[in-house]
Amino acid sequence: MEIKENFYWRIKKLNASTYLTLLSIIQGVSLSFFAFYFIANFSDYHASSWVISLTTFVLIILTWFEYVVGITVFEWIHGFADTMIPFFMFGAEIALVCNMGTDLKFWFVSMSIFCLLALLAFINMYRKAGLEPEHSELLNHIKTEISFTKIYLILSSVSFLAFFVVVNECNVFTLSLVSFLFVFVFSVFANMYWSKVVKYAKQLNAQQIN
Repeated sequence: MEIKENFYWRIKKLNASTYLTLLSIIQGVSLSFFAFYFIANFSDYHASSWVISLTTFVLIILTWFEYVVGITVFEWIHGFADTMIPFFMFGAEIALVCNMGTDLKFWFVSMSIFCLLALLAFINMYRKAGLEPEHSELLNHIKTEISFTKIYLILSSVSFLAFFVVVNECNVFTLSLVSFLFVFVFSVFANMYWSKVVKYAKQLNAQQIN
C-alpha cells in the first residue's frame, strides 16, 4: 500500500517539472517567433499595429506566468488534454503574431479563439486540481477568482469576435486600445490572484508552525 502511494505521489511530482519544461519551450518559441516577425515587419506598422504588437507581447508573457502559477499552486495527474491544450494555445499565439500587421481583422478572431482556449485550459486545470483532496480548501478560498476568470474569458472571447465583425465600421486604433486594456486588466487580476494565494500559503505555514 505504501509503495503504491509513493508511486502515485512520484507521478504527481514529476508532472510539475515536466509540464513546466514543456511550457517554457513552447512560450520560448512563441516569444522568439514574435521577435523575428516584429523585427522583419515593424517598418510597415501603423499606430494600431504597434498597440496590437505590444498586446501580443504581453499576452505571451502573461500566458507563461499563468501556467507557472497554476503548476506552482496545484499538483495533478497529467492527462492527454494537458498535452494538447498548450500546443493549441501555441498555434493561436502564432496566428496572433502573424496577424498583428496592417490588417488586424484576423488578429481579433485569433484573439477570440485564444480566449476560448485559455478558458478551456483553466477549466481543465481546476477540474484536475479538484480531483486531489489536498486542494479542496484552497479551491474554496479562491472560488470568487475562479468564477471571475471564467466569466472574463467568455466575455473577452465574445468581445473580440464582435471586434472582428465591426472592425471595418469602427476606429481600428480604438479597438486596439480596448484590446490592450482587456489584456492589461487580466494581468492586474493575475497578480492580485497570485498575491492572494501567497498570502494564504503564508497563513497556512504560520498555523502549522504554531
